[in-house]
Amino acid sequence: MLHPVLFRTTIICLFSAALLHTAPPIYYEKTTEPLPNPERGWHRYRNYDDLWGLGEMRQRTETLIYGRVYVPHYRDRSLPEEFLTDTLQNLFDQARNHGLKVNFRLTYSAAEDEPDAPLEIVLHHIEQLTPLFHKNKDVLNVVAGGFVGAWGEWHASHHDLTEPENREAIINALMEAIPKDRMFLMRYPQYKRDHTGGDIDDLATGLRKEDAFSDLPIARIGHLNDCFVSSETDVGTYHRHGRTKELAWLGHEAPYLPWGGETCQVHEYNNCERTLEEMELLRVNYLNRDYNRDVHDLWEEEGCFEEIHRRLGYRFVLEKAYIPAHIAAGNHLQVTPTLTNTGFGELYNPRPLEAVLQEHSTGTTYRARLFEDPRFWTAGKSHTTTWYLSIPEDIPAGDYSLGIALPDADDSLRTDHRYSVRFANNHVWDSTSGVNVLRDSLRIVPPDTTSRGYTRFEEVFPDTTALISHSEKT
Repeated sequence: MLHPVLFRTTIICLFSAALLHTAPPIYYEKTTEPLPNPERGWHRYRNYDDLWGLGEMRQRTETLIYGRVYVPHYRDRSLPEEFLTDTLQNLFDQARNHGLKVNFRLTYSAAEDEPDAPLEIVLHHIEQLTPLFHKNKDVLNVVAGGFVGAWGEWHASHHDLTEPENREAIINALMEAIPKDRMFLMRYPQYKRDHTGGDIDDLATGLRKEDAFSDLPIARIGHLNDCFVSSETDVGTYHRHGRTKELAWLGHEAPYLPWGGETCQVHEYNNCERTLEEMELLRVNYLNRDYNRDVHDLWEEEGCFEEIHRRLGYRFVLEKAYIPAHIAAGNHLQVTPTLTNTGFGELYNPRPLEAVLQEHSTGTTYRARLFEDPRFWTAGKSHTTTWYLSIPEDIPAGDYSLGIALPDADDSLRTDHRYSVRFANNHVWDSTSGVNVLRDSLRIVPPDTTSRGYTRFEEVFPDTTALISHSEKT
């Protein structure tokens, strides 16, 4: 039996060859402006009990909080119920109120001579945090290290938490506690390989594309570097195997995992040329804007800071699209866009992709969930795809706009357009609907003898009425 995806690809290729150029291309104007897109960019350091300045962040196109939970007073006891349900809940509530998401890190130590907590306390706290993580999954971006050692960076543990057996217990507990479609970022690449059975000399033992975004641990453990481009080993990050081997390994996994962190000192390695090269290799999604400012000043002086600001994470630029100017109801509409991901990274949390049809005079809106997973829109590459959208036979004739939307995957944020992805183009983004408009004027006329009798707006196989996604009308 032919695999459904291969069947779909074959059909699309056959029909695309015949129909691709039946409409003249629409070209889109790019913008170099930074964009406040979700789950990417600079994050701002905010302790859970001092959440100041959140209202100003989106004005600076920043959408992530480094949600630091420093709890030295709970090294030997349970987290109180009111601390979980009131104090920490407020961290997530405030993020949600301001259109932000949280990179969560709990730590017991703020210096190498400060103790962390014993293993049994760490495991108990992770268990206590589980309901909080699940309740606030909508604004939980990643769990960024934490729990072990100084600053939660998985070194200088006073309770031997970095010993293999203890590490395994903590990682296993986190894999159970964190929602299955959210990721944990590991400070040292070797610790991930130890957990997943990876071999640095065999890239095939790393994360493969076919396993990406699954619930396997190898697909749910991303990478954290708290001393990015800050020494030959990034202050111990690459101490065991050296920079060249580690970068090759990390670059192999990078398209399918989040990567975040910060710089920690001025060094010859954080010149602009090397920094940009490694950001592209590692698919850097976010960095700490509050540390290290001396390095950021260096990037300003050398002229790459604004480029970094724009390109952290994904950045989708529409290049062109083939879309007919009119269609008869009851037929399918062929839409063939080309876009380029000019960012350093990719999407990594689930995100639906929708086609949106809106009637001009009434505002009636039809949405079709598309089969494609935008997490595979690879950084540094152009991407051309073709969708076939069935136009209902009973749709009112008139003028419509056609666009695509990438809303948040969580129902609680789906209609909050602060969490929708905006393309890096002028005259495309509709802030009232959270839609990137591909064609502003699409004339739909009454059905004719060519009608296929479609009853819903959705993506279809072009030679059948087989449906591959659901649709909605609002």
